Formats: sequence, C-alpha cells, structure tokens
Amino acid sequence: SGSASAALSSAPGWSGRLLRWMEADPLNADCEGEFVFDGNCTASCGSGVMAGVFNITRAAVGNGTCPYSNGDPTTQPCNTQPCDHPLSSLPLQYILTLSALHVIVVIISVYLTLHYTSSVWRRFFKKTHVLVAFSFFICFVPVGLFMVDNAVALQTHGYVDSFVKYWLFIFLTTQLLSWIIVPIAQSYVDMGQFTFGKKLWAAVKENIYIYIAVGTVVGALLGWIAFKKGVHSFADFMNVAMAASNAFGLLVTVLLLGYGLVEVPRQLFWSASLSGMLLYYEFKAVALYWDCDNEVEWKELMEHVHLTDRAILPSDPNRKNMDIILDLLRTFGITPAAPYKSFQNSEVDPEKETSYSALVKLHAKVKKTIQRVQRAEHVWQQHKARYLWLQAAAKASEVAKAFRVGEGRSSAVGRVLDFFEWLYWTKLRRGLILFAALCCAVMSLVVVWCQTVAPINPELSVVYHLLKLNKNYQITLFAVIIITVGYIGYCTFWSLFQLRVADFLRLVPHRSSPMCLCFTAYMLCRLVLPVCFMFLVISNQIVSDPVHSNIAFSRAFGNMDASQLLGTWFNSWFMAIILLVMCPLTLFNVYSLISKKFCNSEAFTMSRHDDNPTAQEGRTYLLQRDTRRGLIGQASPESDVHHLLTFPHSVA
Repeated sequence: SGSASAALSSAPGWSGRLLRWMEADPLNADCEGEFVFDGNCTASCGSGVMAGVFNITRAAVGNGTCPYSNGDPTTQPCNTQPCDHPLSSLPLQYILTLSALHVIVVIISVYLTLHYTSSVWRRFFKKTHVLVAFSFFICFVPVGLFMVDNAVALQTHGYVDSFVKYWLFIFLTTQLLSWIIVPIAQSYVDMGQFTFGKKLWAAVKENIYIYIAVGTVVGALLGWIAFKKGVHSFADFMNVAMAASNAFGLLVTVLLLGYGLVEVPRQLFWSASLSGMLLYYEFKAVALYWDCDNEVEWKELMEHVHLTDRAILPSDPNRKNMDIILDLLRTFGITPAAPYKSFQNSEVDPEKETSYSALVKLHAKVKKTIQRVQRAEHVWQQHKARYLWLQAAAKASEVAKAFRVGEGRSSAVGRVLDFFEWLYWTKLRRGLILFAALCCAVMSLVVVWCQTVAPINPELSVVYHLLKLNKNYQITLFAVIIITVGYIGYCTFWSLFQLRVADFLRLVPHRSSPMCLCFTAYMLCRLVLPVCFMFLVISNQIVSDPVHSNIAFSRAFGNMDASQLLGTWFNSWFMAIILLVMCPLTLFNVYSLISKKFCNSEAFTMSRHDDNPTAQEGRTYLLQRDTRRGLIGQASPESDVHHLLTFPHSVA
C-alpha cells in the first residue's frame, strides 16, 4: 500500500536507500554530500568559529546538480556561551571609564548633599548627611556600572563575574538602606529626645510599629494572591512577594519617567522666553508670599518656649534638656527670652509643660517649625531675587546698545566675563535653550516609541538598531548607551526631585530638612534598578534565560519578573501601557484641571496673558519693598538681591 511504501522508503539502512534509489530517476540524480568540520573552535566561549569543507559522498548523475564543489570551505558558530571575563582581563579603556564614572558619581553625590542642605543642619545631623551622601552614591553608581556592563556584553559577547558580584552588593545595600537604615534615619531626625540612644530607640520603635501595620496589610494581600494562585510552598510565596516588589518599583519608575519625558523638554521650552519666565515667577509669587506668613504661629511657639523656660528652675533635672532647645534656637539667631505680650496664650500651663515627655514634644515641634519657616522664607527670598535678576536680563536684551564692558566688573578678566555673560543672556540663550529643548523632545519620543514597540516587535526599536550599528565602534557605542540611559535616569530622578508631598516633604536648595533628604534617598534606592531594566527593554536585550545572558545585570536580577502577580501580560504590556497613559495626562495638564476642579488651586500655563489677576498680584508683591523681618534671624528679602551680578550695571 502507499503508506507501507512511504514507511519503507523512510526507513534507515540499505533497504530504505535501495527503495529511495529505485523511486528516483537513475539517469538524473543530484549529488549527495555534507559539510565536515575539523572540530577546532577559534574560541572557548563567546563567538567562536569552526572551519569545515564540503565532502561529496556521491557525484551527480546525468543532468543532476550539486550545490557545492568537493572541498568548498565554510564556517559555523561554536562555543557561543557567554565568556566569564576576569576584571583584570578587561581592556584598559573599560577600567578607566568605570573609574571615571565612579569619580563623577562621588562628585554628584557630595554636590547634591551640600546643595540641598544648610550648614546649620549639617552640624546637627552629621551622620545623617553622610548617610544621605552614601545613599546618593550607591543609587547613582549603578547607572555608570550598567553602561560599562552593557558595552562589555555587546563588544566581547561575555560578562564580567566581578560585575555580577558588584550588582548583588548594590542590590543588598539598596535593600538594606531602603527598608531599614534610611527609614530609621528619617524618623531619627524628627525625634525630640535629647540623647542619641533615646532618639535612635524611639525611631526604631516607630518603624517597628509601621512595619507591623504595613506588613499585616501587605502580608494579607500577598496571602490572598498566593491562595488564589494555588501557592503551596515558601519558595513560591517568595516568588509572589518578589513579583510584587518588582511591580511596585516598575510602577513608580514608569510614573516618574512618564512625567519627566514631557516636563523636561517643556520646562526647557518655557525657560527660553524671558517674558514667559517673568510671568511664571509672578504667578508663583502669590502662594510663596503667603507661605511666609507664619508670624502668629511662630510667636505663639516662642511664647510657649519662653514660658516653659521660665518655669524650669536651674536645679530641675530637665534644665539641661531645656538648654538644648534654647541652644538650637540660638544657633539660628533666635532669642525667645523677651515675651511676646500680644501673643500670650492663657491656656498654656507652664507647670504641666516641664515634664520630660512634654519637652520631647516641644523639641520636636521646634525643629519642625524651624525647618518649615526657614524653608518658606528662603524660597521667597530666592524667588524674588531670581525674578529681579530675570527682569534685569530682559531689560538688558531690550537696550543692548547701552551695554558697556567697562561698566561691570573692574578687572580685565571680569570685564571679559561681563561680556560673555551679556552675550549669552542677550544673544545666545534663547537659541541654545530651544536647541536643548528640541533634543530632549526627540529623546522623549524615541523612548516612548521604543517602549511602545517592545511588546509588539522589539526589532522596531531605534535604540536596538543604534546599538547594533555601533557595537564594533567603542566610542559611539558608549555614546548611545550613556545618552539613552542618562536621559531615562535624568527624567526619572528629575521628577523625583520635583516631587512635593503636602508642605513637609519638599526639596529646597540649601534648606531641605534631613527628613526630606532621607525620603529622597529611600526613593532613589527603589528606582535605580528599574531604570537600568527599562533600558534593556527598549534596546531589545531581554533574553528568555537570563542565567545565560551576556549582561551581568541580567544574570544578577533576571528579567524583574512580575508575572507571578498579574500574569504574563504584565511583563509584556505593563510599562508600555502606563507610559502611554502618563505622557498624554502630563502633556494636556490633566492633573492641573483636576486640581483646579476639586482643590480650587490654579495651575500655571504659558498660554496665560499678562492680565491674569494672580500674576498681577504676584507682580505687586515682587516689586514692593518687603518690610517683614525674617522670623529666623534672617534679614529682609531685599538684602538677598544684591548679588544680581552685572545686569544692573549694564543697563542704563
């Protein structure tokens, strides 16, 4: 039968060969042969090649053909498993690049710590600020490490085992910082106890209570998910917990990135116009002006301190604790010795305010109030000084002919600096900022496009093709990785540094509280690894088996799998969907519309005109002489405007 004949013709051995020869045309037959390889691979790992030749076992008959001649050479890949490169075997340029990036990260970490803190608070919380600087370092250094790790993988088809260990060290350190050390430090700086041990113990107890409360809720939620998914072992439960952690980190990262991808180029575009910047400063001035109106609250607190101080006798054991509060106030130039008679609070009973627990609460309240009032006054002063500076710059642009080099700084170098300063603000600034805004807008579109096509067809990614084209050119390869990873990281971290939670969690240059810095450090620890993972997604470098990946990052962390939580679609579409939702919401100011409707708060947009009543009110506050004295031993905001550089001299 036909089936028996087909089975016999496909059988091995001489019977099958004979039948196949009988069925074929014996007068016209193609040749038979195969490639024979010598078994010698040019490399033991990575991208080895093995040489071979074509060996004809039966020549062609009649009109038969042969695709190869006998002895035709060929090659095939061999030993394609990733190489494990010792760190010492890397080329010198990789070592120098990694070292330089570490130095840059150290400089950035120290600069940010000094930029966002005041010298006074650094004296009070030295250990906390060192911790914050270290947290910044351990959160920024993975970006540089990831760049070198990726370049090594693309150019050498291997990984560095030392990088895997470094990644694991970074992971364990960031987890320790984000879950234990930084939260305790954040609570520690707000405690009112008077000794290091008591403040530390109070901070630990507060975090234990928080962990118990949050752990109960999260544990119940994870338990329910594990029950629904039929999890029966501790290992499977830990996989669900890790998936939840990955999902949270990716969610926060994509939310911040989506906001930054729109706002970074838009803020640059807005800042290119001096008139637009002036309108923005006028609009924001109203809220900042009234934020400084803390006189009643401040003087009531000072009256409370004064009455408590008067009630505690020198022989009282709590006298030394009260002196600590007074020393804190004197550090900021505050002398609550004189009573504020118009603000005396008849409800305050000094006898009840002299206990240790009452002084602890008073100490904590004084610290928080100083931080809030000092920040509000500083922000207003800097806002007004910057507005007057921009106003002088705009006037210099209008009357540029009135500029004279000799009217600025007196030295020869100073006059040269005057000239280039004037040239930038009057001629070059707008064009340079618009060019930077255009570049950022292009980068934002590239990131959104690559993230969108990642779950559909990753080979449509622009970043993927740029890496593929430049993988043999080290300088351009580094440029592509640095620009892409750097821009994703900058947009994410910029959004974090702009974050404001109510009025107590807000970063302000030179006036940020230690608690705000600790919160920022905590969030950075949660964001840094998802930022690196997002680059792997948009560059199509996600492999199904990360254990055998060329990239040390993937070997250490895998694919940040969150499918145990919400299914396999989560890993594929989660980031793309969130990003595609966040960008339009930010672009069309949906948050501002919601805030205006439900919170009665007006948001600034560049489409507003000069007749906006809020801007007009703000202009009045900015141009009038502020007679209010700083509550924390600071001079009037007028004294902070003397550093307007050369524009007041260069404008007739």
